[in-house]
Amino acid sequence: MPHGLACAYCLPYVMEYVAPAMPQKIRKIIEIFGEDSSCVEKNLLGGKVKELLLDFNKSIGIEVDRTLVKDISLAEIEVEMFQAFAPRHMGKMEALEILEKIFS
Repeated sequence: MPHGLACAYCLPYVMEYVAPAMPQKIRKIIEIFGEDSSCVEKNLLGGKVKELLLDFNKSIGIEVDRTLVKDISLAEIEVEMFQAFAPRHMGKMEALEILEKIFS
């Protein structure tokens, strides 16, 4: 799978996951998309940013191609690099849950 597509596929779901740890930054992203973030409740920020990013991906022709991923294995997930930068803890199980949301 091309690196850019992998990033585009994952970004909406990763932003949804980290939203509770960085609500102000998520609000800013929502506003970049021309939406008023002040009317979005804090617990709904992740879902809103995910929706906006998925719509953006679709508008530029990026939709998940489920044929690219046949099997998601915990052994293939290199979570350590995410843990170094993530504003919210992400273990292998959390990473797998995100991948399952993307490719199921």
